[in-house]
Amino acid sequence: MPWPADECGSVAPWRRYSRVEITRVQYVVELIDEGMTLAAIRRVLELEQRVARLEAERDALRAAVAERDAVLNRLVRGGT
Repeated sequence: MPWPADECGSVAPWRRYSRVEITRVQYVVELIDEGMTLAAIRRVLELEQRVARLEAERDALRAAVAERDAVLNRLVRGGT
């Protein structure tokens, strides 16, 4: 059975977009409205992803240091 035509006459399956995709497009539109070029927007998105990765790495390292400190404190208290 063929796909029904949409209001524009296009005959194709519909694409559903995730909330993340919609939010990303809205953000890009905001940046365009502020006068940014697509190349600049691409760089901003890349840098934001890098910052997010680095923040996650920092958080993991902080957790590892806190765990190490807790273990060392238990050893020191247990040893005295």
